[in-house]
Amino acid sequence: MKIGGLRRLSLIDFPDRIAAVVFTQGCNLRCPWCHNGELIPEEKPAALAWRDVLGFLKGRPGKLDGVVFTGGEPLLQEGLASAMEDARALGFSVKLDTNGTLPDRLGPLIREKRIDYVAMDLKAPNGSFSRITGRSIDFSRILESIRLIMESEIPYEFRTTLIPGFHTRDVFESMLTLISGAGRYVLQNLSGFPTYAPDFSRLSPLGKEEMEAFRRLAAPFVESCVASDAG
Repeated sequence: MKIGGLRRLSLIDFPDRIAAVVFTQGCNLRCPWCHNGELIPEEKPAALAWRDVLGFLKGRPGKLDGVVFTGGEPLLQEGLASAMEDARALGFSVKLDTNGTLPDRLGPLIREKRIDYVAMDLKAPNGSFSRITGRSIDFSRILESIRLIMESEIPYEFRTTLIPGFHTRDVFESMLTLISGAGRYVLQNLSGFPTYAPDFSRLSPLGKEEMEAFRRLAAPFVESCVASDAG
């Protein structure tokens, strides 16, 4: 496990859980709005060893309910399944954040019931995915991850950070068809933090009325759609 950081306490990253957040180092996408840009380079040295994180967690049963593995892209980590088992052995629920590009690694974690909650970023429809993420990905991988998640019995959410000028109504509706019938969909606004592409730091977040308009568009496609303040 190559770990880029640890948030020792979070009330917002794991629904209905008080959690620690483990940030893995390395990502296979280059989303320009990413505000964890320091976690993108896979070659960057780890900031922490898993044994140090595990030592911290051993002192937190009864104080924390869960552990979130986020990134970067956690599924790039060869030691992820083992780390999840370590966390579960201490009595913690486990949440995974993923970009959906690695269904071959996601599937076994779902089947082996190593995950208690999964959140997948839905970034763009097929025709625009490489342009907005900076990487060419076989889009069938995204579709397979969506299928795996929706057909599982694991609580889940899909989420989209809405980018002014990119997520037009047509683009957004194309994305909604991919997750029609999903349980929970979270719409996120731009965070205002420094972004991987500096120009994106100067974009103005959407207003409340604009966010609500997107939420209303999504509502007929999913069981629950919520709009949060930051992505």
